Amino acid sequence: SGFGNSLVNGAVYTMTVSATDAASNAATPVSNTLITYDTTPPDTNLDSKPNDPSSSKIAVFTFTSPDPTATFECQIDGGSWEDCESPQTYTGLSDGNHTFKVRATDAAGNTGDEVSYTWVIITSKPVISSVTPASSSTVGSGFTANYTLSKTVASGSITFTRTGGSADGATHIYNFASGDKTTGAHSITRATLESGFGNSLVNGAVYTMTVSATDAASNAATPVSNTLITYDTTPPVISSVTPASSSTVGSGFTANYTLSKTVASGSITFTRTGGSADGATHIYNFASGDKTTGAHSITRATLESGFGNSLVNGAVYTMTVSATDAASNAATPVSNTLITYDTTPP
Repeated sequence: SGFGNSLVNGAVYTMTVSATDAASNAATPVSNTLITYDTTPPDTNLDSKPNDPSSSKIAVFTFTSPDPTATFECQIDGGSWEDCESPQTYTGLSDGNHTFKVRATDAAGNTGDEVSYTWVIITSKPVISSVTPASSSTVGSGFTANYTLSKTVASGSITFTRTGGSADGATHIYNFASGDKTTGAHSITRATLESGFGNSLVNGAVYTMTVSATDAASNAATPVSNTLITYDTTPPVISSVTPASSSTVGSGFTANYTLSKTVASGSITFTRTGGSADGATHIYNFASGDKTTGAHSITRATLESGFGNSLVNGAVYTMTVSATDAASNAATPVSNTLITYDTTPP
């Protein structure tokens, strides 16, 4: 106001103070030189910061300013501004959102704009549960790999590692697709797994299946591994089935068959096709001892106990033997036709 004009930002001045008293005695002027007039606030660069999201309760920030005279103030989560230096470290932070701010002040007292960064801390790990196929199980081509996630993850995989049985030198790793990463239960078909593997599981091989997952904050779940999973795509074979087609049997007959492998379930069905009327359903489901590899013989009395009824004298039947193994591989059923059941003595 006294100048009638303004000093110029960035200019360097010499300031001289002079004075004369009423008797015209002049003081020796005092001059201070190289005085820089600076009204430009300094910039702040945030050079490094935590990941977002982060799994660490420790946060380290580094920052600089183009102005070498600058000093810094920092603030965390809306608290008070405090003098700080780079690097600035915070420990013991809680899970959740956090905001860090930093600003610079130069030697002229100009304070620059604050720089802000917000990130989230997540330290809870995802949990993998309900993983199947179970350990020591046998599966076929129709199996699915199942698992449940406690939270959404950023990545995950299902790995099959051969541990026995048929040779298999391939690597079988299926990386989660987008829909496989969400909270909740998931089911992946064998065909989808093998598409992800880029190869196929080997019939007769024994595997360990491992499910792994990591969330967006790099928290890794404890992997879940199920062992001794046998991959079996070979159906059982039923042979040596009697009574033969076009035979006549009496009350002392036995139903006979041979299995190429142990099965999980099976049945013998008599279906009337002629002769005496018979409206009943005759289905005998294999008992435990009927399911093993090798030859089997089931008496008529045992069959009828399983039927819950009796065959009819004079009726003509088709007898069908069916079986399915533990991997859900179904044998080709064997049917013998035109079996006459005759209990009438001559």
